[in-house]
Amino acid sequence: EAKSLLDRAAARIRVDPELYRLCETRLAELRSRAAARESEDLVFGPIRAHLAALPDTREGWRRAIDLLVEGLARCRESWEGWRLKGEYHEKLCEYDEALAAYGEACRFNPRLATARYARGRILMDVRRRLEEALAEFRAAEAAEPDNEYALLGQARVAIIRVPRPVKV
Repeated sequence: EAKSLLDRAAARIRVDPELYRLCETRLAELRSRAAARESEDLVFGPIRAHLAALPDTREGWRRAIDLLVEGLARCRESWEGWRLKGEYHEKLCEYDEALAAYGEACRFNPRLATARYARGRILMDVRRRLEEALAEFRAAEAAEPDNEYALLGQARVAIIRVPRPVKV
């Protein structure tokens, strides 16, 4: 619809060609994402139903990861699948796997603040790598300004950095 309107406007007035190309590019990206989302729903729709039925136990989390691995083999670009996989690995205290899964989620959706925050939390609380954690929290805030979790993460890093008084 937007392209049709732009075509009509271009016929009536002189439209900046760069703006027109930018709109065409953006529309193509949106169409591509919509198609990807549709194929993702075909793969992950049934998986989401199975995930909801699993028990909230170690065995259930392990089965959830297996289901997500199957889905990601068919739809690798699913940032939501990667984010969920990260959550289940984190529940199992498999932090390297969680960091990798959250990283893939961010790769496929750079604006995914929740995965950035989760990476930052693991880097800060488990790995004690404050600079890397802070970078993730800042990336989460850049992706979603005023994200309360990104701000909370940055505040926690600042608190951890405060020197503790020496007991005499």
